[in-house]
Amino acid sequence: MDLTSSLLGIIPAAGSGVRARPYSYEVHKGLFAIDGQSNIERNICIMRDEYDIKEIVIVVGYMADAVQETFGDGSDLGVKLTYIENHHLDKGWAWSILLAKPYLAGRYACVMLSDEFYLGCNHAEFYKSPYKDSAVTIAYKREENPALSKRTFPSSATEPVLSVWWRTRQR
Repeated sequence: MDLTSSLLGIIPAAGSGVRARPYSYEVHKGLFAIDGQSNIERNICIMRDEYDIKEIVIVVGYMADAVQETFGDGSDLGVKLTYIENHHLDKGWAWSILLAKPYLAGRYACVMLSDEFYLGCNHAEFYKSPYKDSAVTIAYKREENPALSKRTFPSSATEPVLSVWWRTRQR
């Protein structure tokens, strides 16, 4: 496998799931089952099947052991999983992404948060886009009702980010 030309998957999963309480006291929010499959597993499968990603970094923190015990090395899902511990949860998910930088090695990355749920998305179409022509490519869903977006993004954002691709070095 030529890792220099392959995509790296990054799943920030360190947060404590404050907005999902009281449920997240017992179960990591990314391990909530939706139609019989945890959200992290669903995102791993999307990365594997829609983006041909074979190596995924999961950044853990809160309930790290539960995530690691659930997915192990990823071989059961046909991918290689690496875990990084985020000891600074107060810095947010962007910090978790930065912690994966040593694994990028000049590659592009696809980031999916552990609690993002995709239903009927066009991932294969997005993967075929010319993302390598840009430093960052963002996929988003336009929401007609801005109040729905503000529940997730408390700022003035009205179009939630679904996935982000970026490269660590300019060409």
